[in-house]
Amino acid sequence: MKLIIEATKEMLFCAQRSSEWCVIDARSSDIYMGWKHGNEKAGHIPYAKFFSAQWLDTRWRESAKDYEVRLKIQMESQGIRPDKNIIVYDENALDAEIVLNYFSENGFDRLFYFNLNNWDGDLYKYPNRKLMMPMWMVNDIAQGRGEQYFPGCDIKIFEISWKEPSEHYLETHVPGAIHVDSNEFEVPPMWIMKEDDELIDFAMQYGVTPETIVIVYGNTRLNFGAAAKLAVVFRYLGIQQVYCMNGIIKNWLMEGYPTEVGNVKRQPCRIDKRRYILDRSHALHMKDVKEILNDPDKGKVIDIRNWKEYIGEESGYPYLDKAGRIPGTQWCYYPDHYMTPNVQMGNLEVMLKSWEKAKINLEKTMAFFCGSASWGAAACKTFANVAGFPNATIYEGGWCEWCAYPENPVETGIPEEYADYNPEEFHVSELITEESCHVM
Repeated sequence: MKLIIEATKEMLFCAQRSSEWCVIDARSSDIYMGWKHGNEKAGHIPYAKFFSAQWLDTRWRESAKDYEVRLKIQMESQGIRPDKNIIVYDENALDAEIVLNYFSENGFDRLFYFNLNNWDGDLYKYPNRKLMMPMWMVNDIAQGRGEQYFPGCDIKIFEISWKEPSEHYLETHVPGAIHVDSNEFEVPPMWIMKEDDELIDFAMQYGVTPETIVIVYGNTRLNFGAAAKLAVVFRYLGIQQVYCMNGIIKNWLMEGYPTEVGNVKRQPCRIDKRRYILDRSHALHMKDVKEILNDPDKGKVIDIRNWKEYIGEESGYPYLDKAGRIPGTQWCYYPDHYMTPNVQMGNLEVMLKSWEKAKINLEKTMAFFCGSASWGAAACKTFANVAGFPNATIYEGGWCEWCAYPENPVETGIPEEYADYNPEEFHVSELITEESCHVM
């Protein structure tokens, strides 16, 4: 590795807003967001980029053929380039060393190290980080130590995927986690939520009342979105305290937390259905979306599908023949810029820049949608909520529902505002392929 120079606090202050410098936090997603566990300094230096040493663990890098692409996406989307001066910081000198070595191997030669213990300035914390629960807290709860966080409360943990419990779930899951099949709250062919009465029955079948503390997680990158969708369902039902675990079961295993085998039995309850006070702001129907499209002052309807789907070159799903987009919607591609390569909450700055570029008013309704089921849209909503934007919601029917009605208008081709857009320049993640949410 090239010689690394130790940066001073004065250098850091100058570098914070300079286009020629990048200040990068090499610690974990939880700490970057602002969670404190132990003696770490919670939060990150204002304007600091995020590139965690955890992303470079060989167990991640060897597990997915597209993983190196995801690392490059993180650098590109945050403006981390070899022609800049790079300051990487941590608190233990170990995390930064891993990241600095990686940058050095990839052609970076203006590298600096800073020890965060020497920083006495402000640290930025995500406004609503409590919605994205760190694994150490989930572990405390799973081990029966939840009273310190939620005294006197009933707490339930759910692992979500499509269809019956997988072999992996039966062999290893978070202790006490009950498996939920997404078919229990979604219906084909549009994969939208069941009727309100059925959803309330679903909640009671799993013993979830309006007072229950709910924690959800997925077992794969894809099912991170499924967990976010389940969180939307419970919030729609008026459950006030619903949290997503920051990561998937692979993160849990890599951190060495204990697991459990077998199929955890659900414990149904029966209460007056009127106790569930529905909050329809969490999931919009097609009529709601049409109202926004007819009155842009109400907000934006945001298409997070890939470029080829947006311009109508492909539908994106084997069970959808029709391709195109909903007229008047704003394109803002999602998958690998907001989420970290190791499937955790990413850098809020990347989200804000993408929304700013799309001219989205953050004070008004932001209705995210994708092709089908809105698992990806639900992840976007969750990230936006964590970032402090409670006005984020989903149009869960998405393209699948919209194109099913012949009277709905459809557009194809490249819109005028994207005439000069190069899909390979920024949205490199279109190189990444993942199975659809549901294979028919």
